[in-house]
Amino acid sequence: MRTIKCPQKTLETMCWNLHQHWGLNYILKVYMAKQKDRLRIIHKIGIMPGLYNPPQRNMKYRSISLLFFNWVLILLCATKLQAQASLQEITRFNIPVNEGFVRNVDAGGDINGDGTPDLVFGCKGGYNVFDATLYIYYSIPDSNSIPDQIINSPASISGGFGYSIAYAGDLNGDGISDLVVGIPYYGLIHQGAIAIYWGGNTLAEQPDVFIDGLPYGYTQSWDLGFGQNLITNCDVNGDGINDLLVYAEGPQYENWGNVYVFLGGNIFSTIPALHIWGSEIYEYLGINMQTGDINGDGFDDIILGNKRMINPQNSDLGYIYELKVYAGGISLSTNPVFESLITSDIGYWVRNIIANGDLNGDGYDDIIILHGYLYSSSLRIVYGQSEWSSLVPFDTTFQVSESFWLRSYCNLTNDPYSDFFVSSQFIPGTSDQFGCLCIYKQISSVLDLNIDYLNSGENNFSGYGSGYQLGDMNHDGFNELFIYSGEYSIEEYTNYATILTEQYVGVQDEVLSIPDIRLECYPNPFRDAVTISLKAKSKGFRIENIKIYDLRGRLVYETNAPGYSSFQWDGKDKTGRLTSSGIYFVNFTDKDKKTLTSKVVRIR
Repeated sequence: MRTIKCPQKTLETMCWNLHQHWGLNYILKVYMAKQKDRLRIIHKIGIMPGLYNPPQRNMKYRSISLLFFNWVLILLCATKLQAQASLQEITRFNIPVNEGFVRNVDAGGDINGDGTPDLVFGCKGGYNVFDATLYIYYSIPDSNSIPDQIINSPASISGGFGYSIAYAGDLNGDGISDLVVGIPYYGLIHQGAIAIYWGGNTLAEQPDVFIDGLPYGYTQSWDLGFGQNLITNCDVNGDGINDLLVYAEGPQYENWGNVYVFLGGNIFSTIPALHIWGSEIYEYLGINMQTGDINGDGFDDIILGNKRMINPQNSDLGYIYELKVYAGGISLSTNPVFESLITSDIGYWVRNIIANGDLNGDGYDDIIILHGYLYSSSLRIVYGQSEWSSLVPFDTTFQVSESFWLRSYCNLTNDPYSDFFVSSQFIPGTSDQFGCLCIYKQISSVLDLNIDYLNSGENNFSGYGSGYQLGDMNHDGFNELFIYSGEYSIEEYTNYATILTEQYVGVQDEVLSIPDIRLECYPNPFRDAVTISLKAKSKGFRIENIKIYDLRGRLVYETNAPGYSSFQWDGKDKTGRLTSSGIYFVNFTDKDKKTLTSKVVRIR
């Protein structure tokens, strides 16, 4: 049963309507929060200055009416409306005492090639310069599971090993995702570096590719920070092989901000094909770095935010925040195709930009920016369009709590509409600082900013709510999220992670007997096209629908095929664009909703 939502704004609107109708000079605010498996209702009554003040002789009756309607509204909310539902928790586990999670992660890949998205996370401790330990699980772990592989920093390349992680893409075109690790403090002058581990049954102890950031400073490389952020879930030149983006904010005392593009290929190039840097010192171009196909041409575009000082000599005068988009294509350019001012007001901030999702389901990726100040924040949305000149940013008020962050796109059920989530220090509508995850699910082209799911932390100041989407790790049609706490104090503390999903199906679905019915895929792996044929001893299974998903659980292609016994897929998505190399899942469904699944691998 779907939970009926009752967000704060809706309740306040109901109270305002009661005030208008009954002429009361009071207003009731009711907040609901699911916390520790119980529903808590808080009501406050306060005088609203400047509103209609009824004659004194009627106060007795109006006070009785006010009290009556206050409790009617409370009972209505408690019995008819429920607080936001929570995502189901599949598992929870602790990490070593006094350690925290690596936050810069581009996840969702399959680094051992078994056809299932993997979980990779890093744990770190200490201050500033640190080396993280990376833990790899090839399936959903429980609290007692032992990692399938642990990667520690090789002694020769320490200096922030694991500050950032990316394993979403296949950089060498073999159909298996690869692991990239950022080491931004590597080297005597902290120029930084990255290490690449090619995917396979077991990752090598030493990186297969090592790229030193020393040659890549614009003017010099002292404190360049090469490897502070990484993205592999992109294909900027449209060749079907994922590419690598690397961010570096330095160098010291200049901080132009740098973004480097390394093109994937059967022979991976260790020389950047493109270097974008800021036009002035202290611009921090790329401090927000994202990719997405904004104009729907089949090439992922590079979306960057900057944070440049109004006066480089005085940071107290504030910052100018801007959005810049660089078009993907066969030829890449350092000139943006779209620029837009976000804000230049003193005291304003930008808390993340996301761009690799499609909010309104029109086939174009959309950009979301969270900006504002303490008690007044907004989402700036730029819906993708076929022409760059047609991009029009617009703002909509968005206030979750006093302190919150836009985190990431996600897609809980693989529909055409991308969902997104934020993390909040406070439980919305309360002063409780348990930390929480808020999911905003989209089910149509109309933007929905009501919270659909809310999962809170276990204790005050836990910092719970950050994380990333993993993909469909158990192939039940529902993607999993990896959400963790971020507690930190001078005393001993233990952080933990949870794996959440909208609905956990497990292995209880109706399945088809493999000896009687199976799918044959040839050739597999494939380059240009693959033929999937239904082989059955009986006539009981009749294909009605075909869906193809990528490893991250996103619907790539769908068609109705009543009565078909075979189907040829040319490696293109539903808009006719070539897909990247990697693993895909083909689902055949019959009229009784029975499903048969096969894995295919596309290589280039």
